[in-house]
Amino acid sequence: MDRNPLIGVCICAVVLLVMGSLSNVVGYQSVKSSTVNDSPLFKTRTQRMLHHRQTMITTHYLGEGKGFEDDTTPPITICILNPPEPDGENGWYVSKINVTLIATDDNSGVNITKYQVDGGAWQSYLQPFNITTDSSKHIIQYFSVDNAGNTEPTNSVSFAIDKTKPLLCINYTAERKYWNGYVIIYNVVATDKMSGMNRTEFFINDELQETIFGSGPYYEYQYLMYYTDKCNVRGLIRNREITDDYVKFYSLVVFVSVIGKSFPHFNQRFYAYDNAGNGVFEDIMQPTFRASIKPGLYLFQNMTLPNDYTGYIGRFLVRGTFYGTIEVNQ
Repeated sequence: MDRNPLIGVCICAVVLLVMGSLSNVVGYQSVKSSTVNDSPLFKTRTQRMLHHRQTMITTHYLGEGKGFEDDTTPPITICILNPPEPDGENGWYVSKINVTLIATDDNSGVNITKYQVDGGAWQSYLQPFNITTDSSKHIIQYFSVDNAGNTEPTNSVSFAIDKTKPLLCINYTAERKYWNGYVIIYNVVATDKMSGMNRTEFFINDELQETIFGSGPYYEYQYLMYYTDKCNVRGLIRNREITDDYVKFYSLVVFVSVIGKSFPHFNQRFYAYDNAGNGVFEDIMQPTFRASIKPGLYLFQNMTLPNDYTGYIGRFLVRGTFYGTIEVNQ
């Protein structure tokens, strides 16, 4: 019997067994995964055995690889604000702030930058962001990590924002003063919830009259305004007396019709400013008051009128328009 074929078959079987055992050692595929779901600080290596339904996954921290052993210096991160300086008064910003974080590392390179706003959750920095809300103290904390795993100490920057204008409310009353004047008392209420009130200002015809500093909320201004009554006077009189200042007579039958008061026209404006420099203003319409003399029929009374009139005053007849206060006595 020829044994050569049998020997050949045995040799082939031995070769196949050896190759099969070696495939369990060197027969794998290696894939690095870096998806958005992975941590930026880690890489994942997947090893898949050939001819077997088995997957080996190993994870290592970046920077543990060869070449980073000598990098022991953490990265440096700077924070850039825009506007770079407060654009309001007293250190306040009155607009939104754009924040940019720039990290550098001269050896292994920057891996990731993290930041936190006002004690909130830590976030990965991807692009500049805005801070828009009012606050007396915004705090931004930030740090970076390089590819060798060196972590920068946490840095912080703080600033205050007040973009909201104060609230302003004005009322006024008038007190009679002298024979032809009123003291107008303006009661101003101004409030600001963020930076607080700084001052209010009072203007007449665009000219500053007075500034009151303080936290408020109450401010008071006084302004003396002179006026002139305007009345039509018709009737029979006696005992006429005319001087440079006044006209006096005794009324037999005198009818007075009040046309109104004549005031100098002026624009009244109030400003309110908070400590951040936000301002608001309010205009007041021309004040109006009732005339000091009541219209009607005056019989058998002593009457005194200002010597400021147009018309006619005779010994027994008056017919004219008078400007000023009329005083009446029994």
